[in-house]
Amino acid sequence: MHFTQSGTHALHWILKGLSLSPQDKVILPTYVCRSLYLAVVNAGCKPILCDIGTYWHVSPETVKSKVSKNTKVVVLVNLFGTFLDCSQFRIPGVVLINDLCQSCDVLSVPDREHGDFILYSFGPTKLLHAGGGGAFSICNTEIKFRNYIEEDFFGYRFGGCPSHLNLTILKEQFLYYEDIKQRRQEIAERYFNCIPSEYTKFIEKTGNVFFRFPLIQNKKSFESLCRGFFERAIVVRRGVDRLIHRLLGYPDVLYPNAVRAFNGSISIPIYPSLTLVDQNKVIEAVNLLL
Repeated sequence: MHFTQSGTHALHWILKGLSLSPQDKVILPTYVCRSLYLAVVNAGCKPILCDIGTYWHVSPETVKSKVSKNTKVVVLVNLFGTFLDCSQFRIPGVVLINDLCQSCDVLSVPDREHGDFILYSFGPTKLLHAGGGGAFSICNTEIKFRNYIEEDFFGYRFGGCPSHLNLTILKEQFLYYEDIKQRRQEIAERYFNCIPSEYTKFIEKTGNVFFRFPLIQNKKSFESLCRGFFERAIVVRRGVDRLIHRLLGYPDVLYPNAVRAFNGSISIPIYPSLTLVDQNKVIEAVNLLL
């Protein structure tokens, strides 16, 4: 594992290490955080946005529909604690970068392909947080790659990556990881039992560490729901804060699944520290407001 300043920087240095040209294309979903798009741009290559599948994640079809002769990389983003099967996204001659910033638990699954590179984030809002920092792993050593993190490019060992304090916090997180995971799964089970299945039916129950708990609804605007939850001292979020194609002025008609997921998704709290009283408040608010 090679530590970097953040998960965004991890993607940046993977792309820089691949020596891509401005004509080389990198496919990533429009349904993703803006920082990944900026990492691709700042690495000097061309981002190509694709739609997602039914809900939240890309599908092999939506990715392959964007492949051209200049496609060099696909960034596979695993959201909310679930993970995708990298083997389904293999394209000859194309590097697969697996974003596990929200779903690192897949690394414990045996016989699972993890792509050519893996990137991680240890920011304050991530599943494993250290107050900041990121990292990447090299899975395919046959790819021509210059690892700037190991060389003297930065002028010092870690190049602005997490401090010793950050790494100490991260080590402490690892010690309690299994307890954190179990707690999230227990809360998720209560939500599945107490919230109507029409709102939870797209959430994967297996292979899910439940970093987030996104509901699907099409009855009310996110803004009105957000106010309703806030009045009950509950903070909810969208699945992602914005769609990248909208920042670039691309029409919604090109990304219909992402638009539907953006408009209909609402992420409710599933922090390990939630007490039974807290969980009941969330469940009551969901059933009342939806």
